[in-house]
Formats: sequence, C-alpha cells, structure tokens
Amino acid sequence: MYGSANFKVNFPMLLDLYKAGKLDLDHMVTRTYTIDEAGQAFADLEAGRNARGVIVFD
Repeated sequence: MYGSANFKVNFPMLLDLYKAGKLDLDHMVTRTYTIDEAGQAFADLEAGRNARGVIVFD
C-alpha cells in the first residue's frame, strides 16, 4: 500500500480479502524464518538471497 492509502480503512479490507482467499500473500513470501533465525534473515536480505522473508512467531 503506497501513496494515499488509508491504513485504518485499507488494512482491514486487505485482511478480509486475504481471509476470503482473494489475496494470495503466501505466494509472495520467499522464505520463512523462526525468531532464532532473525540474524540469518537479515544476512540473506543483505546478500540478495531473499527478497520477502518473514519472521514467524509461533
């Protein structure tokens, strides 16, 4: 979301689209990391090995 997006309006709408299966965010994630792998996540990002890594808090 860029430009004149209204976070309070657009974010809930995007969440609803995601939950309804109409917005495929999972396909955009290149790799997931645990919190213990956070250092590796940043190293991979800086080295260009990962464009859209996500740290998962489970």
